[in-house]
Amino acid sequence: VKDNEIDKLSQTVLVKDNEIDKLSQTVLVKDNHINYLNLKNNDTNNQLLALQIEQNTFGAKIVRSLTKIRHFFAPVGSYRGNFLTLIIKTILSISNLGLKVTIKKINQKLRSQFFSK
Repeated sequence: VKDNEIDKLSQTVLVKDNEIDKLSQTVLVKDNHINYLNLKNNDTNNQLLALQIEQNTFGAKIVRSLTKIRHFFAPVGSYRGNFLTLIIKTILSISNLGLKVTIKKINQKLRSQFFSK
């Protein structure tokens, strides 16, 4: 009788050991996921800190002031705002691509608008 009870207890111990192994694997997976999320959170915090440092620079303050002035005199969506946006895009295109390429692009755009209809 005692051998039978010992066998049952041994089987129960084996089943519990298997359950413990499965739970240990689950804990390892969750721990890896938590470590990944912590790294991602640290990266996000570093990016936020860099943005906050940049926000307090003199150049950023100037840009914010210029943006306020621009929105006051030429609100986005108004005729003046659209005209100013077009001028700014043209100036940026000239500085990035050069005058000849910008003129070609303007010609292509005008031709497509007037002759495509």
